[in-house]
Amino acid sequence: MNPDGIQDDTLEKAYASLDSMFSAVINEINKTKTTSNYHFRLLLLFAYISKWRVRQYDEAFKTAKDFFSVDDLGLGLKNQFNELANLSLEEYFPLELDQEFKRILLAAQPFRFKEDYKKLLAGSFLIWTPHNSFIGDCPFNEATIVSDTNN
Repeated sequence: MNPDGIQDDTLEKAYASLDSMFSAVINEINKTKTTSNYHFRLLLLFAYISKWRVRQYDEAFKTAKDFFSVDDLGLGLKNQFNELANLSLEEYFPLELDQEFKRILLAAQPFRFKEDYKKLLAGSFLIWTPHNSFIGDCPFNEATIVSDTNN
């Protein structure tokens, strides 16, 4: 609900804007049959945003949004000297709609720090098929896979 207590579609409008950007990337890949580094990175972001939108992650999100503040998730203000302002922004996100914004912030976490981002890129890949398709809902296997060749 918005500050007036009315159910609105603000969050869905934000997702629609992101979806438009991502669909342009997918259309470009389909058209050219190639993926640039830029497109690959946007696809990864799209996948992470998609992950936090599916119902199977609602419980994980409920726990995460209560545990992490928007400040923890990287939203903050800097002063003219590029110093982080001593201000907690969490108090400005009191509504459930405000808290839903954390879904997008959670999706951005793997991209925030250079070393984490390098690991993400190194461990990510696309599987090409002769069919124009894109796996939906949650196209992730985030578990470490250990292959024991002795068994």
